[in-house]
Amino acid sequence: MPARSKSLVNDLPSQDMMDVVVVKTQERMFHEEYLGSASISCTATAQAVYDLLADLRTHVVWGGQHSGMHQRLLTLDAPDAPVTVGTEFQSVGYTSHGLWHDRSRVTVATSPSAFEFTTEGTMQSSPPFHGSWVHRYQIEPDGPGCKITYHCQWRLTKAVGDRPRLRRSVFCQLVLPTIWEAGLKGLAAMAEADGSGPSAD
Repeated sequence: MPARSKSLVNDLPSQDMMDVVVVKTQERMFHEEYLGSASISCTATAQAVYDLLADLRTHVVWGGQHSGMHQRLLTLDAPDAPVTVGTEFQSVGYTSHGLWHDRSRVTVATSPSAFEFTTEGTMQSSPPFHGSWVHRYQIEPDGPGCKITYHCQWRLTKAVGDRPRLRRSVFCQLVLPTIWEAGLKGLAAMAEADGSGPSAD
């Protein structure tokens, strides 16, 4: 596992219900770095959830079309071949301030327990806004279903005329966790709708 990703698997507070935590880890002159986590219970199997994560074409559905969020994934261009470590893909995400154009690379693909990818992106705004992310999904068996935990480590550049510090803090502490929750709920719902949950026998 890449050295940078190890920080994502440190023990973070978790509960049976949805849990979200965001921690500001660094502040420097030209960037701010954060670490966040969210989790949710799902009645589908861990394998069913992992299969959706590993099928990159589904991300634009549960993370975009069905997310119900104003900020969402619009498009995703990925190879049709099965996802492996090193698979690269491109995506576009919508925000009220501009479009994020991202390039990502899969760094962990361990069925059915872990899926991770790194992203470098630029938001088309004035001035342009740049960011880098490590996205990690951990799936653990939980009774007949599973628990999905999403970890995110991200760094955003700051530019002259950037938004006030308070506004950035509110976005990172309140807005992003809401988006993560919506994504996890969409992922869980899609896995459950696929009929991969526990048998009714």
